[in-house]
Amino acid sequence: AQSLSYVILKQISRQWRSKMIIVSTASSDTYVTNKIVDSLFHVSGNVGRAGTLDIFKLYDESTDVTGSIELSRVLIKFDLADAIVHSSTSLNVGSSGFNARLRLRNISTGQPVPSGFTVELFPLAASFTEGLGRDVIAFADVDAANFLSRSVGVLWNMSGAATTGTLGDASIDIITSGNLSDGQGVRSLWVSQSFPIGTEDLDIDVTTILSATIVNILPNHGFRISFARVQEDDQTTRFVKRFGSRHVREQSLRPSLIISANDAIVDHHSSSFFD
Repeated sequence: AQSLSYVILKQISRQWRSKMIIVSTASSDTYVTNKIVDSLFHVSGNVGRAGTLDIFKLYDESTDVTGSIELSRVLIKFDLADAIVHSSTSLNVGSSGFNARLRLRNISTGQPVPSGFTVELFPLAASFTEGLGRDVIAFADVDAANFLSRSVGVLWNMSGAATTGTLGDASIDIITSGNLSDGQGVRSLWVSQSFPIGTEDLDIDVTTILSATIVNILPNHGFRISFARVQEDDQTTRFVKRFGSRHVREQSLRPSLIISANDAIVDHHSSSFFD
């Protein structure tokens, strides 16, 4: 018989790797605009049931209003019920594995699109009503939300949801900064994405905003998405960037919010070493 001077028995620890993924769908979306139609700014038009979310800027394109700036801004809110439920168990918003991305799919209509622009996203400081409007030509369907009001009888603090401020400030439309009680003090709460070609999808990291929203530090009113402020104010026309809305017929083109977290469990109890 062959003898052994020693025996080593080794059991490798087991690890179950898994990632929780929650895909939230938009519960409300629309865009607001002050588009000039028939020589008048149509600021009360609602397009809550339109199939696209349009971002555009027209500079001095009207023959009746010299030096005019016509623009639009997207409003969108997502259903966070599942994420909030799991935040008390397997969804740790404070972990390094937590991630959230907002995705809007590009809609191609065969028309030219602007290029070399930047889109900015801000948390909304107040709620909005989607509305039932569909007219994207004359913007004649009067309903809220629109360029003047966020819901029926309730005005924006500044037309176009334009009043900025810090978390906790009164009478603001969008939140640009705030203290999230995470030891980092007051910091910027807006994010941006560049579009060098113009036909790209929006795929933007909103992890910081969502983690604070899920634990009720930030209000869950949704987002405002628009051209960068410097591009809204310049003398360049950018027409038109289109994304699929929640009402577009093809489901794969609808907005989505992808929330993920690593909830792996590592089991070391059976790791054994014998001489």
